[in-house]
Amino acid sequence: NLPSLMLKCHYRSQHEGLIAFSNRNFYDGSLVTFPAPNTDQTTQIYWFDVDDGQFVRKGEGKGTNPQEGKAVVAEVVRRLNDPEHASKSIGVVTFNETQAAAIVELLEAEVANEPALAAAMNNPKKSDKLFVVPLERVQGDERDTIILSVSYSYQSDSRDKVPTNWGPLVNRGGERRLNVAITRAKQDMMVFCSFNPDHVKSTSTFKGIPTTVSFLQE
Repeated sequence: NLPSLMLKCHYRSQHEGLIAFSNRNFYDGSLVTFPAPNTDQTTQIYWFDVDDGQFVRKGEGKGTNPQEGKAVVAEVVRRLNDPEHASKSIGVVTFNETQAAAIVELLEAEVANEPALAAAMNNPKKSDKLFVVPLERVQGDERDTIILSVSYSYQSDSRDKVPTNWGPLVNRGGERRLNVAITRAKQDMMVFCSFNPDHVKSTSTFKGIPTTVSFLQE
């Protein structure tokens, strides 16, 4: 019964494309970006297909997508060693807690051989430190680059059926968790996914799954 106020100003995204989906689907197109949006028409959201990615639903590695995790780690290391991107802070957001823990383990295994990665993971400046968190714990964080690991995949015996048991997203309010996760990037965002979003058929009564599918399709 309390009065509500709609957010009207957005300062984080330095490119209009990074906030466009949320502006349209969560804020009724009423957000005013601040500072003025970058007029470069190149979309700063990048899609990475992980063709061999498989979400493990039982047994060893349950709750993870090892191939997608390795692809994410490879991209983190590549960017930290690329002069064009090395100065950018990075955050990794996963759709579940187990995938986040698996990616942290993979990153830690690379630290000894990757000085740039070690520096990013141990950066004394908290706002620039490399983080890996599930979407329900990313509130309040922001980085220049956000890498989103969808984690889920086709069923192991099919290449066109995508189960929609997607962790916290299937709970009531899942769409709000998605909105938080996809609005953390200041400069660019990369989405790693192991399925074609067009193959998802959702009958969910909650907005989380349909909204997520809409975001992935766009």
